[in-house]
Amino acid sequence: MKLLKYLFLSLSIFATFTGFSSCEKNNEIIDPKYDWHGKHIVWLGTSIPAGGGNIDSYPAYTAKQLNAIIHNESVGSSMIRVADYQGNWKGLLWANLALSLTQTIEEKHKIIDYFEFGLDEFGNIVKDGTHGWKDLCLNAPEFLTQADKDFIISCSYEVKLIQKYLDTNNPNFIAKPDLIVIDHGHNDMKEWYDDNKTNAIAVPVIRNDRNRFIGSVNYLIDIILKYNPDQKIAFIGHYESDRKQQVYLAQNTLFEYWSCFPSLKLWEELNWAQDIDPETGKTITQTMMPDDLHPYSDTRIDENSGFKVAIKTIGDCCYKFISNICM
Repeated sequence: MKLLKYLFLSLSIFATFTGFSSCEKNNEIIDPKYDWHGKHIVWLGTSIPAGGGNIDSYPAYTAKQLNAIIHNESVGSSMIRVADYQGNWKGLLWANLALSLTQTIEEKHKIIDYFEFGLDEFGNIVKDGTHGWKDLCLNAPEFLTQADKDFIISCSYEVKLIQKYLDTNNPNFIAKPDLIVIDHGHNDMKEWYDDNKTNAIAVPVIRNDRNRFIGSVNYLIDIILKYNPDQKIAFIGHYESDRKQQVYLAQNTLFEYWSCFPSLKLWEELNWAQDIDPETGKTITQTMMPDDLHPYSDTRIDENSGFKVAIKTIGDCCYKFISNICM
């Protein structure tokens, strides 16, 4: 059985180097069912889809194949939830908190205003408080520049989504999206952010509880549909299910809950199992991505597309998936 797994792993890697991904089996020609020419796609996610933004990422590759217009709003280290399951900010990774998508502009200002002091040891706002988020959160910087503050505020859904793509009367409005892609989950599944593994992957009792991963996605979708009741939304799942099981399990629950929206289970399409190839001593994700996490870290370039091999491999799956979403 192990020999068969290694054989499959080797064949998968070979297919990648020869230009064929698991979404191009048997030289299958992907023919878009619907015309995406000039359509606007807004992509929300973490550093995994962020890559090189609108130029060098699998959202960019996907849009290029579709001849669509990409607005890659993914942010590295961002989570979609606003806090841990109890609503606490203390003890969170700084970047996860500061770059959270479903926080309001007002909440972003509280992160900035009390960064250095004004809090007690538990994170409560108190007069003459000597604590700040920089010492109550993990891996926080020593100080914030004005550029840091501006960026933190820009990560609020009120700026990133409402002002730019939903509120047509806002001066910062860019375009009405034909599709909004939600590609989140990886940064929300820190072990200590939830009370237990079961609740971490479940739909919360309060369905739009922003302290939970699925609740925060529900919250965001409610906002989107309030502005555009007919908005097309799609989900992208994590690229593997062997190592970070909580991520794909939570996403799977989310996909089932919102079964009215199309979802791409990349972990099934790519089948990037974590078996070690005895010849290279690496897993397929280590082979595809030198940092074992980001497609953008791949140094190999696909000669035909000009994109990195890992980006193209994931992008081919996304292209096939989105090209068949009814317009």
